[in-house]
Amino acid sequence: MKIFLARGGCLARDVTEEFRRAFGIRGEISEECAAELIREAEGRLDQIPGVDPGGGWELAAAPDEAFEGWGIGSDGSFLRPVPPPGWRYDERTGTFYRICDGTGETGGDGTDKTDGTVGTDKAGRTTDERKG
Repeated sequence: MKIFLARGGCLARDVTEEFRRAFGIRGEISEECAAELIREAEGRLDQIPGVDPGGGWELAAAPDEAFEGWGIGSDGSFLRPVPPPGWRYDERTGTFYRICDGTGETGGDGTDKTDGTVGTDKAGRTTDERKG
């Protein structure tokens, strides 16, 4: 599990590592452990750097595949962001990347305009290179 600062139904900041350091946790955080950590920390959010105590922040335990920017549904489920046209969402890294054919133009259907494949990211890596 990961622990996030959330506000307005959105996961805003991954604070898992701060919790690991503060509580001396090594390895994976179980769902039960995350719930206990959140209960202990609820009244001390102002101790997390950059958090305005009156800013409507709350802590949320989320699955490991969740990232900042994911939504929290009314039923407590976690919602992946939907990429805009011409972009894809990388579930491994939690980032968006522009789909292009090397010319900087994107296909409106989410594919490369020339051969139906995904182009490269800003670092020049293809989708397969990022997964590997």
